Amino acid sequence: MWEHIAPLVPPIGTPGRGTPSADHRAVIAGLVCAELLGTAWVKIPATLGVSRRTCRTRLDRWEATGTWAQIRTLVEDSDHFHTLTREAITTAVTGHATS
Repeated sequence: MWEHIAPLVPPIGTPGRGTPSADHRAVIAGLVCAELLGTAWVKIPATLGVSRRTCRTRLDRWEATGTWAQIRTLVEDSDHFHTLTREAITTAVTGHATS
């Protein structure tokens, strides 16, 4: 899926200048959690290595340019997303994920 998303997002900032930009893949994973799976913004997994503030900032920027709508369509059409959605629903209903 990344090969379809990568051309939609701008290159990461220039290395060696200021704070390094967060990886687009990590941001998209955080946005999938918060925007598409219904996870509270404060519960975006720290293991992604990206803050909720960074996710929110990138979302605002990508929404303004129409990029998020394109990414969202690609993600929602993927088989992996359908699996994540089923697991999120199962977890919400039963209190534990399927194996």
